[in-house]
Amino acid sequence: MSDYTPVPESSKPWLADNGFHETFYPLSWGKEYSYTIFSPGINRFLLVDTYDPWIVYETAKVLSSKVSTMVYILDQVTPTITNENCLYYTTLHKKLEKGFGSPGITSHRQTSSLSKIPKDMVVKKGWSADFTSDDRKAALIRLQEYSRFCLRCVYAVTIAVNHRIFFPEKEYLEAFFDGQYPKDFKVRYDTTTAEEGMIVLIKKILYDASSLDQALDQIHDAWRQYSSKDPSGTRQLFYGILGINQPDDLEKLGKPGVMDKENNYQTMWVV
Repeated sequence: MSDYTPVPESSKPWLADNGFHETFYPLSWGKEYSYTIFSPGINRFLLVDTYDPWIVYETAKVLSSKVSTMVYILDQVTPTITNENCLYYTTLHKKLEKGFGSPGITSHRQTSSLSKIPKDMVVKKGWSADFTSDDRKAALIRLQEYSRFCLRCVYAVTIAVNHRIFFPEKEYLEAFFDGQYPKDFKVRYDTTTAEEGMIVLIKKILYDASSLDQALDQIHDAWRQYSSKDPSGTRQLFYGILGINQPDDLEKLGKPGVMDKENNYQTMWVV
């Protein structure tokens, strides 16, 4: 007869749906637009998002080459901010923001940070007095547009790559099968031929680009270079989520699922 004594569920907090982790997901209590990117240097919010704090955090890292960034998760009591009015909002929570630079659009090459902002610390102050001249106002609007473009790109490449991959990718194999597959076995981060994978490559493009147009041109070129023989549909899904058509030459490469037997470089690996 077994002497096993079941542990009461009260001693297994991980079985509960609720917990401290829930406070990082305000949508669980119905609050939208709770994930924000705030720039201490500009003293305004650049964008807000409802869906994914970690995508927003990765976007803030991408933007850190252009401007200082902090990701704030808003509390229930904070105002409802949208992407149409977030440039009118700032924070009263300055203790942790002092080291991120004075107002201005300058290059800050430190990484971003993530924090839950304390209650009643988000306030509407109107358009920043530091950006009232025509050229500075235009620069801030361009920065916000680029920020939102980066957010959509990070969403698009993250979803497309993970949704369309059909074999164990390099990150998975290295984490769980290190040393258990032949050294000459060719593994990739995704279904393209990009050495570092498209997620990293597109983030680097966004980080280094000096304008939205330059970033988009380089993204087109990256797909041209690394996905010409990819049958998975990753590229097509990326552009679909981004909300734009593929350039004509990429469109002509064919539809998802069309396998060129002569040039197919994919290998199925079954665990």
